[in-house]
Amino acid sequence: IECSSIPTSNVRVFLHRMFEYSYIANTLTHSHTHTLTHSHTHTGTQMESKTLLGLLLSLNILDDPIVAHSNFSKLTKRSMREVISSISDLQRQQKSLHETLHGITERLCRASAESKFRVLLFFRRSLQFNTSRTKTTFNRDEYGANHLASDSFALNLASVLLRLCIPFVDLKSKAAKKIDAASFLLSSKARDFAAFDKGQDLICGDKFKSGDEDRVEDLHFVSKIYFLTVHALRLGPVQIMRKVNLMMQQFSNIQRMLSQNPSDSRLQMSHEMILAKKCMYDCALFEPDTVNAILRFVSLTMGVLVHLAGGT
Repeated sequence: IECSSIPTSNVRVFLHRMFEYSYIANTLTHSHTHTLTHSHTHTGTQMESKTLLGLLLSLNILDDPIVAHSNFSKLTKRSMREVISSISDLQRQQKSLHETLHGITERLCRASAESKFRVLLFFRRSLQFNTSRTKTTFNRDEYGANHLASDSFALNLASVLLRLCIPFVDLKSKAAKKIDAASFLLSSKARDFAAFDKGQDLICGDKFKSGDEDRVEDLHFVSKIYFLTVHALRLGPVQIMRKVNLMMQQFSNIQRMLSQNPSDSRLQMSHEMILAKKCMYDCALFEPDTVNAILRFVSLTMGVLVHLAGGT
């Protein structure tokens, strides 16, 4: 599990079967290895490397240089058919992984009320301890210095939450009516649950006064998952797309230098490495199921905003 790449199909079947039984799920969620519940200072890297769900969510292709090299090295010398085949194969593996992670998380949530509480706590803390992702320049050393989780973790977390939204992603469904955007805007407690700034009044822009906050009832499970997903998309796919844009700026600079000095072996190596990494990120970000889930969630969010504004 400590490897960063996608697990084999046998491992995925084992993980899926292991969480089929509620007593196993209950045992794991009561364990400190499931989520950090003691009072020490925690970080994004700890949520990823010291918890069971964190280890599972760290499995992906983004942070595995071996996968990048084997599939996209010497890209300019490969045929289009070879490249498309590599992309399709990796995306199939990623889709299967995301389905397995979603199945595990769903079983944990259904095992018991305590299990559901701890899963939600894990989601909240994973977002809370990785909010600095919005301030980084995406250097690997900077991730380590700020104790942030990997891109693989952030992308998988967003994907799992998106899949948990499937039962209410249709705005006309009964479950979707449980999304309480007004309470989220008015209640610092509600925003704190989704790891947003709890002290800021999102309507007036001022700080809450004591006695004025948290006069709204606790959010329904549907609302909690919805707003956790909003934040996970902000810290995961949105920030990774920023990273890709910066990567392409660097790629353009290297191309310009190569045109002036085409025999420079270091520039050639950097050019090849960035190109391979760009293909890896495109492959992960634009996996069809993930794109479809994000678009459906955006459509749901537009409906929620219209309803909040007093529309139909």
